[in-house]
Amino acid sequence: MYHADMEIIFWNEKVDKFINNLDDLAISRVRHCLHLLGEYGHLLDMPDSKSLGKGLFELRAHPPSRGTLPGKLYF
Repeated sequence: MYHADMEIIFWNEKVDKFINNLDDLAISRVRHCLHLLGEYGHLLDMPDSKSLGKGLFELRAHPPSRGTLPGKLYF
């Protein structure tokens, strides 16, 4: 499989703080999805990523049994 080796940079310290204030399960899922994003970049697909069109993607890092995160992660 193709590896993109994407560098992930948070545009604001608040993003990192937001992630670190989530519950343990959500933090684990977000970190896992960020790892996959770093490895596969724009090739990451459902259920972890969804194309919103025009080059914008949503990182779908919500824990499967707990609904969605109280925020969205885009790349």
